[in-house]
Amino acid sequence: MKKIIEIHGQRVELYSRDEGRTWSSNPQLIVAYEQRREMLRLEIQQKFARIDDMQASKRYGSHGFEMSSRVSSW
Repeated sequence: MKKIIEIHGQRVELYSRDEGRTWSSNPQLIVAYEQRREMLRLEIQQKFARIDDMQASKRYGSHGFEMSSRVSSW
């Protein structure tokens, strides 16, 4: 998305990649911001995947069977 504004008599072209929520006069800054945002999203996604893996290994134990937290009485 692109728009032109006038500041002190000079026309400035602004760019937005997020439907007008943020604007920049430098398209390279927008690309850099998008890249940083995507890297952070992937990093967080990987951390949650590791947490999920840790929880799954606790649930199924080392033999692949689901471990019950309650003790059964014979």
